[in-house]
Amino acid sequence: GQLGKAAAIYREHASGEDVVARRGLDRVEIAAGEVARVGARRFQELRDARALGTRVGALEALADLDLYERHDANAAVVSFIAILEITKDHIPSLRQLERHYMDQGRLADLASVEHELVNYLADPQDVTAHARLCARLSLQGTGALGEFADDVLIRAGERGEMDLWLARRLIAAARRVDNPAAVA
Repeated sequence: GQLGKAAAIYREHASGEDVVARRGLDRVEIAAGEVARVGARRFQELRDARALGTRVGALEALADLDLYERHDANAAVVSFIAILEITKDHIPSLRQLERHYMDQGRLADLASVEHELVNYLADPQDVTAHARLCARLSLQGTGALGEFADDVLIRAGERGEMDLWLARRLIAAARRVDNPAAVA
């Protein structure tokens, strides 16, 4: 039909570096139900990518396809994890993993994502909020904060916005790890 004709026209013009034409081709092929063809092309773009930024972009495109067109969150998670192996501070990937782990009830995985967000977020209020969540998650089932939460709280004390909740926990964590400089 019409979508097939439009895809043929885009294919004719999408060879090469014309990003706009390639994205138009993707949209037309997805609308025509040719998601597998788009996926194969995105995998090829990933294989061809040499520069780290290009690899991240190709992984993002693949994750978007998996998440929003194929409705396969688990496949998208693989791409987000691969992005984080390239650049640990990729906030969009951390946010997507956070959402996925929350939805799946994977609290241990969520705690480690929250820990990374504490390390890389810029806003002190955000750092504090994620440190609180991370500490609470690490309490799950143990009743004690433990070394993981101590590390998060000390990191939040360095980067977060100090409030009474954080101050109390930071002092306790510093005592547990024998690090009085953490509260100085």
